[in-house]
Amino acid sequence: MKYSVLALFFLVLATAFIAGCTQSPPPAAVPVPTAVVTQPAVTVTPQTSFNLGDHFFDKKYSWQDGNEVYSEEFVVPQGQPWGIKYDVTPLNDDLSKCWYEVTVSNINTNHSDSFGFGRSHSSEKSQIYPVYGYGPYKVEMRGNYVKVDMTAAKRNA
Repeated sequence: MKYSVLALFFLVLATAFIAGCTQSPPPAAVPVPTAVVTQPAVTVTPQTSFNLGDHFFDKKYSWQDGNEVYSEEFVVPQGQPWGIKYDVTPLNDDLSKCWYEVTVSNINTNHSDSFGFGRSHSSEKSQIYPVYGYGPYKVEMRGNYVKVDMTAAKRNA
């Protein structure tokens, strides 16, 4: 009887080994932390450094509501690079109410570009942009609770 119990024990042990019951469990998956990437609310436009020369116009504007539109027209000679520079002064402590937008349009080609401060534009109060086209241009400006010093001028090398 001793031998039959011993044989039965080895039979159970062999069955368990064949069935895989004696293997250690697979290693648990280690969770890898993931970083939450958020996009900035405003994309900052890289500023170009250059000096402005002779002015096409250099004026101060002020807005107390978003309904007023100011415009200027001028002609840029062929071969003359030029640029736009403006400095914005908010007129309200709540900066979410302060914004400025300028649209520069080539009258001949109807191509236009828009720049600005606040809302969906940069939060930089002083901005400068190079412009490469020539011909007749129209600059339209809108704003809300801001004072702006706006200059369009030839670029110096």
